[in-house]
Amino acid sequence: MNRPALHTHLIDGVMLVVAEGDLDLAASSTVRTALRESLHSAPCGVVLDLTDVTLIDAAVLGILAAALGNAEEQGTSVRVVGATGTVLDVLEIVGLAKRLKAYAPRDEAPPRPSRACCTLHARSPREVMHDVIEAGLDSLAVSNETIGQLLVEAASLPEGDARRGPLREQAIELALPAAHQMASRYRNRGENEDDLRQVAALGLLKAIDGWDPARGHGFSDYAIPTVLGELRRHFRDRGWAMRVPRRLKEVLLETRRVNDQLTQELGRSPEPSDLANTLGLPTESVEAALEAAQSYRPRSLSVPVGDGSAELGDLVGAPDPGFEQVDNWNSITDVIAALPERTQRILALRFTRDLSQAQIAAEVGLSQMHVSRILNQTLATLRAAIMATD
Repeated sequence: MNRPALHTHLIDGVMLVVAEGDLDLAASSTVRTALRESLHSAPCGVVLDLTDVTLIDAAVLGILAAALGNAEEQGTSVRVVGATGTVLDVLEIVGLAKRLKAYAPRDEAPPRPSRACCTLHARSPREVMHDVIEAGLDSLAVSNETIGQLLVEAASLPEGDARRGPLREQAIELALPAAHQMASRYRNRGENEDDLRQVAALGLLKAIDGWDPARGHGFSDYAIPTVLGELRRHFRDRGWAMRVPRRLKEVLLETRRVNDQLTQELGRSPEPSDLANTLGLPTESVEAALEAAQSYRPRSLSVPVGDGSAELGDLVGAPDPGFEQVDNWNSITDVIAALPERTQRILALRFTRDLSQAQIAAEVGLSQMHVSRILNQTLATLRAAIMATD
């Protein structure tokens, strides 16, 4: 068995995860951690490079399936490149090849760094993301130490000292471009970039006020996860197409957390009852959470259905005009019942038997002009009754 290895590289907002060796049960924990952290760190999605992988088993397949669900919830993507031979065959058999876009040519993915790069820099996605953000701070001529010194100096001053405010504002001004840079990595995900910048700025303010230099951590070590957490919380709470109770969102996250483990233990996709038993929750709560997951992003009405000759929008019903007629009929029933018997008969001959005014006149023994006058007066009465109920 080849010892597995995973190397991550953040390239233009895409996290490239390079895998080597056998992706079996022993590698499942590493794969799960790498994909989870990559989804949290890469705003433009995750690409898993399987060029040097010769074996993939059910445990890792379950993790890939779960990662697809997590990516859909977060509005991003997971795809595979470089899969060939047995690995591609297995992905096809379990129905993941198409969902992971594993047939796309390798050159459509971010360029793979050299093997020497992977060997020297086998770091976690969080470490990679940290380095990228730090590089952004350097490019903006913002020193992590400088911001920290400003905040330490402000904290050393007594409460009410007029110098504290300007020091805090200067620290915010220095760090704000980096917060905006983090927000820009989440653009093109259905949210206005200006709104994302405001969310990132709010996270920065929380970091400015919450950072404690006595803990021995640099300001960026505290600020970066705080800002990113605020952005992810925004997508969690505001990114849903329909309003879903927060409790259902929490249950959904819990089900995704245990889904991989249950898939390995059961050798199949877990049923809602399996998830409920593991989490100690009612089955109804789990079923409601799984159904709510469909509300994150609505399906397009242009999606083909059936044999492709029709679209989903063609199957959506329209308001039945007969409903309004029923309401109108209920409104005038009592009015018609109060009409003279002869007038009721004339209405029935005109609108039930569809007779002409001349035929009605011959039927009831009146002139056509008299019949016309009765119909006009009666219809005016009925219209007034309908208008009075609107």
